Amino acid sequence: MAKDKHSRAAKSTRSSVGAPSQLSQPSRKGKKAWRKNVDIQDVEKGLEEMREEERVFG
Repeated sequence: MAKDKHSRAAKSTRSSVGAPSQLSQPSRKGKKAWRKNVDIQDVEKGLEEMREEERVFG
């Protein structure tokens, strides 16, 4: 059988006590939020050094 996105719903919706349990939601943090908080100064510095070297040596 093929898995679909509702396969988590098949999980028991009741705890051992009998009270309904909450379904866990996936993270809502997307690519934009991840990229927003990444420090790329060292990468930019390395690229700029390579550009400078290419300007000098051709």
